[in-house]
Amino acid sequence: MIFYIIKWIILYTLMIYLLHNLYLYFSDLLTENKEKDYLLYTNKEYNNIYNIINQNQNQNQNQNQNQNQNQNIQQNQNLQQNNMKNELTDFLNGLNN
Repeated sequence: MIFYIIKWIILYTLMIYLLHNLYLYFSDLLTENKEKDYLLYTNKEYNNIYNIINQNQNQNQNQNQNQNQNQNIQQNQNLQQNNMKNELTDFLNGLNN
């Protein structure tokens, strides 16, 4: 009788050991780690934010440059119109004399 109990104890412990190892094997094989690398994650986020800020600043600079160019073009056109008016009045004054 004691041999019978010892045999079943060994058999059950062996079966529990095998099932436990199978469980660990499949859990490692079929699942992903859910660990986050917070340092790398925050660095990526900061870099993303810096890129967005730089893009906005570049767009603002481009808009300012375009506005300055438009103002310069308008000033040049006004100067040319004034020069043409002055030339025309000089010409007309020369004809009258």
